[in-house]
Amino acid sequence: MQIDDALIAYLEDLSYLSLTDGEKLRLRGDLEKILTSMARLGAVPTDGVPERSHPFDHVNAFREDGAKASCDRQLILRNAPGGNSGNNGNSEFFVAPQTVDYDEGAEAGAGGGIGGPAEVGTEPPAPPEVE
Repeated sequence: MQIDDALIAYLEDLSYLSLTDGEKLRLRGDLEKILTSMARLGAVPTDGVPERSHPFDHVNAFREDGAKASCDRQLILRNAPGGNSGNNGNSEFFVAPQTVDYDEGAEAGAGGGIGGPAEVGTEPPAPPEVE
């Protein structure tokens, strides 16, 4: 593959970067080194070498999947703030403070709700100028 000005300009455009002439020369040199290294790897004879996804012959040892007894619910819920009586009188679950604001009046997909209104049909902002 030839590393030329057109390829550098294409990569510059794809990455939303504006490179100086010195950076372009350095990038060209780096890409040529990478491609040369890959070509050397491609020249290594691999006939008879099995394909692998990992260098070791490790096999995952999974346990059998099945339901089993867990911790006692009442024992866990004793850690709720104030114990069962301090958990708003509920002994079935923890009560946590609200962490996300939600506009209950907004319809799904109408631009409201979590994160606020969205402007439909607008283009994403242009990338910032690089100095």
